[in-house]
Amino acid sequence: MYSIDRIRFGGLSSGLDTENIIKQLMRIETMKVDRQFQQKTLLEWKRDD
Repeated sequence: MYSIDRIRFGGLSSGLDTENIIKQLMRIETMKVDRQFQQKTLLEWKRDD
């Protein structure tokens, strides 16, 4: 089995800044996880009260 290394050109051919788009999407996902963690922590505090 072999692996092919792919060269990324960051949207040169499409005109899109794909790297920035991916970073923004990851930021949104991270915010969702952070929000879920906050909600979980709040529920634990209420439960322990």
